[in-house]
Amino acid sequence: MADGAIGLAREAGAEAARVAPYGTSGGIFQVGPVRIGRRGPAGRRLPTPLRVAGWTLAAVAAGACGGVSRAAESASAPVIATSAGVVADGAVGHGVLWFTLSGADLRFSAPTASLPQPEAFFAALKMSAGATRSIIVHYRLDSGSIYGPTSAATFAPQDIVYDGHAIAGVTPSGSAGPPAELHEAALARAIALTDTGDDAGARTALNDAQAGGVLTPALRILALKTRAAADEHEATADHPPGPDRDRLLVAVLADARRWSQADPDDPQACYRLAGALRDLGAYDAALAEYQAIGSRWPDEWFWSTIRIAATRRIMGDYPQALKILDEMDRLHDVKTTMPFHYHRGWTLRLMGRMAEATREFTAGIAVQPDFHGAFMQRACVLARQGRIGDALADLQTALALQKTYAEGRPVTPALQMNEAWGAAVLADLRSAAAASPARPVDAPCHGYWDEGEGRRERSALIDAVGAPAGL
Repeated sequence: MADGAIGLAREAGAEAARVAPYGTSGGIFQVGPVRIGRRGPAGRRLPTPLRVAGWTLAAVAAGACGGVSRAAESASAPVIATSAGVVADGAVGHGVLWFTLSGADLRFSAPTASLPQPEAFFAALKMSAGATRSIIVHYRLDSGSIYGPTSAATFAPQDIVYDGHAIAGVTPSGSAGPPAELHEAALARAIALTDTGDDAGARTALNDAQAGGVLTPALRILALKTRAAADEHEATADHPPGPDRDRLLVAVLADARRWSQADPDDPQACYRLAGALRDLGAYDAALAEYQAIGSRWPDEWFWSTIRIAATRRIMGDYPQALKILDEMDRLHDVKTTMPFHYHRGWTLRLMGRMAEATREFTAGIAVQPDFHGAFMQRACVLARQGRIGDALADLQTALALQKTYAEGRPVTPALQMNEAWGAAVLADLRSAAAASPARPVDAPCHGYWDEGEGRRERSALIDAVGAPAGL
């Protein structure tokens, strides 16, 4: 890259130090010899605000949204996939640029010579990382391979969109590297389809990966991780609490245990296991897992603590959830992160402390103004305070942001439910604004984010967990 890009990297350093990436190795975005540290108090890494435990379009942890466009009429036309999120990590050097997004198990890579505007492309990545603002990446689903050193599914970005501006990437025929073996390409495709929410497509691709060749131990771990992610997404996004959801969560639990046994140094396996235990009602076991994560991997202190607080909230122990978050802030000063404000606001809302919840969501939006979940939650607390006009504006913003990040996403029952919910609540708020704009209403407060909140009985299926078929 030219010296100008290195200058830009230095400029972004002060802003980047506000908050560090989640799930990166070392937490840096680097340009040649220039390294941008993103460190918190006492040198500890802090998370990217986009990744919020307990949130997606329909259920769990936030992070990135994505999709697959199937608009092409020709069967031979390439399938274009979409991923979105805050840039978490990346580098440029030796003629190659690569980057990752917070909350997505994808790596994007391109030769700098293949980028029509390498400086503009890199600048947008730097701004996303520094300002914790999301970018949208479009890539060909058939351009994937498995990057050996990190076993990451790697794709060639066709373009990125940041702040409404599209910047061209590689040519449509470009790839992220040498041609992949059939089973590796299928596994990369499965990981991408899981990121988009196409759970059925991901399972088909996993079957193709198994049929295409022998999976090495590293690839088998990736396959277990991917199947667990697809099952968890389907369970929480497409099934209400009940036996069907529990059966999928039990499969997640089994795969997470096998994943953890195969790769005991990966904390993400333990997070997946703990989340399944929590959703199956084994709260004490889940809390023990989260506490063990924080003890064994000190860099995971932020997310393990957020998950512990969220679990306490789900159990209905709101005072303890709030105490954990407040103690976390006292020790580490985490006011520059969306998850802290979002989970604190969520807890305050459930406690009926609407004015305080409003302030928390407002503080979170100041940190990350493109997270639709915070606008939805704030719409609820504003409506309950009789601020109908403000609630309506927030809901409209939330729905617009959600539409942007759901573009190209497969049409699932969860997505249809979310769209129907948004249209109905929008109509209710407009009617309320016309009739009595200062009268408190509850219309935006029955959202899908609260599905699964409240203590449940421990599932009897946990005791019969066996290994899922295959892999």
